[in-house]
Amino acid sequence: MVDDYSAKVCNEIAEILDHIPKTLYDKLPDEIINYFYQNADNREKSFEYNVALPILEQPISPETKSVILFLSRIFWKEELAPLPRKKDVIYAR
Repeated sequence: MVDDYSAKVCNEIAEILDHIPKTLYDKLPDEIINYFYQNADNREKSFEYNVALPILEQPISPETKSVILFLSRIFWKEELAPLPRKKDVIYAR
């Protein structure tokens, strides 16, 4: 069981996973996918994915952006346009 904030991050990641291309989704290990879906707070949707916006411009938390950057560096490096380095992402709270 994860805390409420981590559940929110998992919820945001699960929402993103529901909208990414199958080619990217299939590159993720099942254990990672299952972790996000099992720990998501399914009581409410934290945001609606906007297909017109790039992933990092979605209204998601800075922690979710960090997870997306990590996943992109490890699993999607050839498929995505260059993403900003972690230090380039603005962390506003």
